[in-house]
Amino acid sequence: MREILFRGKRVDNGKWVYGFYCHYNDTEDNGKDDCDYIIEKHNGDHFPFVEVSPETICQYTGLTDKNGNKIFEGDTLKLLGSKLYKVYFDKAEARFQMNGCDDEHAFHKCVSFCEIVGNIHDNPELTDSGWEMRQ
Repeated sequence: MREILFRGKRVDNGKWVYGFYCHYNDTEDNGKDDCDYIIEKHNGDHFPFVEVSPETICQYTGLTDKNGNKIFEGDTLKLLGSKLYKVYFDKAEARFQMNGCDDEHAFHKCVSFCEIVGNIHDNPELTDSGWEMRQ
């Protein structure tokens, strides 16, 4: 069983937070509709909710790169030479994939030789104009 983990960028300072994802309509609490939160690790008597930008929410793939770093949807991976790959969730196949790697077994094998060099949110310049996420 893989670890269920999400990340998102805080709306107040743009920093990444990690934890569980929660979508909540809290009009009564703070006057906002449809907010997205990351619930960080349990802290004593409460669970800290951090509001995040919805477009930055990414799920952990359950895989790590060659350096042991967790690979999230939206990450940019570099394989051996200089070729870059983007990680995305293919809704039609209901699984994580990399552009140019349609075989699930090859994807799992490839990531052990890759390293994370950025992501689509912090490093949009790494996004190849010919690459599109299939949704």
